[in-house]
Amino acid sequence: MLFRSVDWTPDIVPIVADIFATPNSKVGHNTWLFDDPILAKHGISIAGPRHDTRWAWHALQPDLPAHLQLVAQVYGWEFPWKHMAGTHFQFYGVADVCAVQRIWSWLPRDLRHIRSGSGATAWDGYDKMTREFEPILRDMERRGIPVDAAHLGQFREWLTEEVAKRSEEHTSELQSP
Repeated sequence: MLFRSVDWTPDIVPIVADIFATPNSKVGHNTWLFDDPILAKHGISIAGPRHDTRWAWHALQPDLPAHLQLVAQVYGWEFPWKHMAGTHFQFYGVADVCAVQRIWSWLPRDLRHIRSGSGATAWDGYDKMTREFEPILRDMERRGIPVDAAHLGQFREWLTEEVAKRSEEHTSELQSP
């Protein structure tokens, strides 16, 4: 079987959009924070359940680093490839995709093996408290926080005065015998 990555060109965008419009599950590594916003900027919406192995890994190993190459090696990936991005881009792209598939073939099982006293699994925590919450955070980020410009200006003035006052007090304390 031949694997090939593709360059991001205007003619590929409709094909990518059609793939992401399918209802099947999608999985990637750090896609929620990196790839998905790029796709959205190009008008591509993602249908079906979405999983991010970076965040699923954090549900399993919250104290360990979560970069793709490390997680892939935990799941048996046999060689480093990230350094090839500049010299062997096609191979690098294929390895990125294949590494995620290797991780995802084992990670859900590992998450389901860890149980709390109540019987809930680490998978339940990832699925309910991370995966289902991510779209809410994405929508909040897109909308932003409404800010009243007049109140912001008043707060800025107050804060500037407070910083000056505290700095003056601190300087006085340092100069007194």
